[in-house]
Amino acid sequence: EARVVEEQINRPVAKGDEVVQLVETTQPNDKPVDEQRKSQISNLKSEAVKPAIERGIAFLKARQQENGTWQGTPADGVTALCAAALLQAGVKPDDSVMQKALVHLRKVEPTQSYTVALQTMVFCAASPKEDAELIRRNVAWIEKAQVAEGKTRGAWSYGLNHGGRGDGSCSRFAVLGLHAAKKAGFEVQAETWRRVSDYWLTAQKDQGGWGYTPEAGTTPTMTLAGVAGLATANRYLPNDEQTKARDAAMLKPSSYLEKMIPELPKATFALYALHSLERAGHVGGITQFGQLDWKADAIKRLLETQHPNGSWKGSNTTENELIATSFALLVLTGQPEPKQDARADGGTSKLDSNQAVGITDSEAQQAAEAVERWRESTNRLASYEAEFNRWEYDYIFNEVKRGEGTFRWQETDSWRLELRPKANSNSGTEQRKHWDNGQLTSFRIQAGEPEIWSRRGDMITWEDGRLAEGSPGKRLSFQIPRESPRPTGLWWDFAAQMFAQFTRAPYFLPPAKESQHKIQITRRDANELWLVLQPTGDEAASYQQLTIILDQQTSLPRAIRLIDPAGTKETVITYRSPRIEWKKEREEK
Repeated sequence: EARVVEEQINRPVAKGDEVVQLVETTQPNDKPVDEQRKSQISNLKSEAVKPAIERGIAFLKARQQENGTWQGTPADGVTALCAAALLQAGVKPDDSVMQKALVHLRKVEPTQSYTVALQTMVFCAASPKEDAELIRRNVAWIEKAQVAEGKTRGAWSYGLNHGGRGDGSCSRFAVLGLHAAKKAGFEVQAETWRRVSDYWLTAQKDQGGWGYTPEAGTTPTMTLAGVAGLATANRYLPNDEQTKARDAAMLKPSSYLEKMIPELPKATFALYALHSLERAGHVGGITQFGQLDWKADAIKRLLETQHPNGSWKGSNTTENELIATSFALLVLTGQPEPKQDARADGGTSKLDSNQAVGITDSEAQQAAEAVERWRESTNRLASYEAEFNRWEYDYIFNEVKRGEGTFRWQETDSWRLELRPKANSNSGTEQRKHWDNGQLTSFRIQAGEPEIWSRRGDMITWEDGRLAEGSPGKRLSFQIPRESPRPTGLWWDFAAQMFAQFTRAPYFLPPAKESQHKIQITRRDANELWLVLQPTGDEAASYQQLTIILDQQTSLPRAIRLIDPAGTKETVITYRSPRIEWKKEREEK
């Protein structure tokens, strides 16, 4: 455990670069995005979605009980659903509301499919390392609960005693839980995904839809569950004879869904239905069903139906304010899923740190050698000083915060970082391609907050940058655990304070030899070498992808791009005019 000391400091109020290719941005401007759809969604997000999300968060927080639960049936399932929605909406795991929820959920034994799946989603989002054993327990339970034979082979029912029968709704949630575990770096058996694929392929009706069971009539909600189930299986199964069948099955109901999606708000479980839509669209990489832009339609309808107290409510008494609000937040904050590699790994996630899918042994060796040079350069460093620019892109609220500053480091674990708002960066918009799907997005430009970070020995201190001007503010001190498993040094320190609330993965330090990553060289010339790291082990809980541009002369970073685990935030940092002193040079002096 780390020791944190916070000080409230009151003082009299006083008056107060060019981006490398990695950023791939145009000049800021106030013109709307050309395409009407992107402009519409951007405007919705910037003007109404953010306050709608904030009101929804406030409503759920206010309804939590003292024991960390939310009332409902089943009680543990509702608690897990509310917690999952708050986490995805941006509530931090160390928030008191989340801490109380986690304390309760850790006591819940696996008995019902819905609850186990949602509980797994919460642990994977909030505490994948601390609750790793509980996640593995839940994955094993979900796999055991899957129907192994019969007409609904590959489906799930409400519990272990399913009598050989399963349904589409329980199956939808079981797949959500397994998908969350897989993304967090936990193993899921390949046969489990194969059965998922088999169920949805065999249960599909001639016109392309799905029902609650294979015998039941087609419904839009279960059809969306089928699309999402096949899309998820596609991610974790090898490219084989069934891949084309899954792709065709996902496309088959497009015309039906184009007609039915506008009717979802009238469904008995309207918010549940919209969440099914969001998952099918984002996991399947689908922006339109026929000619219908499902995301713009869903956002518009949710904004129209939110109550003044921040809640949503379905027409059915079962879909009460807690359940409906949770589903609404999950829809509003849902994001496109990252594209998968050309060859899936069959459900396991243990890759050698030098292994990269789709590259030759020679290329893998070159990537490993580049990482080793990076590691050696860090070890030879005596002091480092550079100016830097920082961009923080938020794909939920379509905002970008800009900052610039100076970073100084000494070999003796002593450094200081000063971050200040980027000049002329508090207005206008910036157009940028989405880091994963390439869609052009318009971001509202905001100036970042002034901050000062420093380290002396094992103590890291953050303070509000306005304190230096004599204004009131806070100072936060953090003591690094003396027996921390994480290494210390320049890049680890910088990562700890910039991105990860002190103790997350060492983004700037080369990965440890025992860590699990896919590492690939994507570009090189005489001056730069680009490395892309995708964690497949513990680090997957801290980031989804890290791109490093190494200077070919020094083998130290020129720039980095970090994608958070949810794929909703992208941070870019570039360095200017670094002043470097090597240990050997210091010794010669």
